[in-house]
Parts: sequence; C-alpha cells; structure tokens
Amino acid sequence: MEIRPATTIDADERFDKALKMIQSGTTTLFVLKDGKYAGILTDRALTSLPHQPEAKVMSASWKAPTLNKGMELDEIAVRFAEGYRELAVIEKGKLLGMVRQLDILELLKNEGRVPKRRVNEIMSSPLITIDANSSLAQAASLMRKNEIHHLVVTDDSKYAGIISSSDVQPMLEKINERLPFAKAREGTRSIPTRSVLSSTPKIHSIRKAAYLNEAVEEMIKLGVSTLLVYDGKPLGLVHSMDIIRSSLPSSEPQLEISGLTVEEQDQREDIRRECMATLKQIGRVMPIEFARLTVKAHSKTSARHKYSLHLMVSGKHTFETSAFNWKLFTALNEVLSEMERKVMQTKDKEKGKRSKRGRKRASFIRIHTGEIYPGKPVK
Repeated sequence: MEIRPATTIDADERFDKALKMIQSGTTTLFVLKDGKYAGILTDRALTSLPHQPEAKVMSASWKAPTLNKGMELDEIAVRFAEGYRELAVIEKGKLLGMVRQLDILELLKNEGRVPKRRVNEIMSSPLITIDANSSLAQAASLMRKNEIHHLVVTDDSKYAGIISSSDVQPMLEKINERLPFAKAREGTRSIPTRSVLSSTPKIHSIRKAAYLNEAVEEMIKLGVSTLLVYDGKPLGLVHSMDIIRSSLPSSEPQLEISGLTVEEQDQREDIRRECMATLKQIGRVMPIEFARLTVKAHSKTSARHKYSLHLMVSGKHTFETSAFNWKLFTALNEVLSEMERKVMQTKDKEKGKRSKRGRKRASFIRIHTGEIYPGKPVK
C-alpha cells in the first residue's frame, strides 16, 4: 500500500490554527500528543463544531483505528469499511504517514477484488434527503431510522451535497462527552446540517447499469467517495465504503468499532474476535448486514476507567444493547450476551412458541445476566 505524508498538529494547539490548516485544503489532521498519535480531526468536524478559537485541538479530536505496514489487504479494507477517509500508519508508536480510502479502493480494483456487479445492486435506496437547515442530530436520527450511512442534503429543493455517518457521529459524541445530558441534547439540535456543506464535494452521478469497477474509476478520477445513481431520475447512492464492503469475504459480518483510546488500540483485535464469534452465532438465525460497537471511557479513578459499551446489530431487525463496567472485557461480554439473548427471544416469538430446550437456555441466560435469580418461577 502507498503511504502518503500525513498533516500533523499538536494536541495543545488552538482551534484557529487547525482551521487555517484545513482551509488550505487538508481534509484530515493527525493529532499528536507528546509526539505520539492521539487521534484525528477532519475538515467536516471543524466546520461543524461551534467556533472556539481558544479551545485546544485535543478537545475536538477522536480516536480512529490505525494501520501498520505488515497488515493484509483484507484487514486494512475492514478498517476503511467503517467509513474513514484517511487512516494513520503507525510503527513502534511513530506516525509514518497515512493511507486514503480511495487508495485501498484502487488496490482492490487492481488485484481483481471488486465484484463484477452493477452499481444498483449495492446502492442505498430509496434516496433519503434532509434539509440543510435541519440539525445534525436529526440527520443522525434519520440515518438510524432508515439503517443507512449517507444522506443527500437539499437546499431550496436543490441537491447541495452528501453527508455520511462518519461526518456526523464524531461531532455528536464529542458534544455528549463534554456536556451534561440536557445541554448535550440542546447542543446537538443547534448544529445545522448545512455546516458541513462547505467541505462536502460536488455531487457526481453514475448510471445504475454501470459496473462497480467503473464506479471505482470514476471515484478515483474525481477524488470523491460517493456517487448519485440515476436512471432518468435519481435512484440512490453508492459509496466507496459500500464497494469496499462488497469486496470483503461475504461470510464475515461487517463490524465497526469506535471510541477506543490509543492505549486500547492494542486490544482491538481481541475485541473484534470476541464480537465476531457472537455475530457468527447470531448470523445462524438472522442474516446480519452491519454491526457497530461504540466504546466510551468515563471518569478515571487511579489507573482505571469505567466503560460504557453500546452494540447495534442490523439485519432483518435492528437490535441495540448497552453495558457498563470497570473492566472493558467484562462489559464486552455482558453486551454480547445480552445481544444474543435479544435476538434469540425475537426468533422464538416469530416461531410462536419455544421448544423445551429454548426455554431452558433462555432461563439460563436470564439468570446468568442477573435479570432473574435462581428459584424465581419462570413462566
């Protein structure tokens, strides 16, 4: 893979310096703390957040997964399939540079890994739009409701740009981290969707009958990650993230992991392994289209954090579970167990009745997770 130079900024620098760097054409700033990688800050995040010239860059940056030179293409593609445009390449704690999503897309194409499928087979459809004056919180809600990751923004009934969940979610998470609940809700409703339009590239289109390889060539030529699919009229969107996901082994559910601190990135593969084992079990009873695990570290006591984990699994139905614990992997086990229980319960309800074995298993899980205690009658 080609490693490109990364534009860096110190975590203690002020917002106004970051804004000047972004205005010069940079899309992603790689934040360094004491010379080590600490996170990223994107152009869309900077233009969306309230202007705070005195605030430090670290307060608005967020953790993104990292790459290393020895990674296989599949593993790299999985990380870009989470929606990032650029990711850092790290070796022994040192930032070597960055890799773009479009570079990985081109590499997949050159190695013949892009499926021979039409654009309309993987596009997100129908086309969902949101008014530029609507808030980013409304945009996030609309994406969750329709189980999509991109929206077309309209301004005076004209298409003005395209935004993605990777543009919206980091800003909302930062607001939630820094403000009490009531103020956070008010804050997320005050940021208009139009705030990200200045950094959103012009909308380009492609025929619905075009092959994915054609879409890849168009994206690379234009330097964009999203194309509007049309057939006389707009039908949907195809994103580089969708193409990367379609290029991965189909047997593996798509999993996005966000929120890990730099120190916890070393545990990322163990966390992923635990999640994938549960997702494969769930996949036997319900096809999974996408799953997202969000990790959040709360008040630190001595050398410990209290963790809150939120897991969303989307397929025939969408399920969400949460867990809290001082130990990361204990919370992970709880959130995975609860997710498996929810899916199995829904399966049993759809059957109309449960088998004797199913009732025993459900009782065991409920006792194990503390929902009921041994000896309480189970109807």
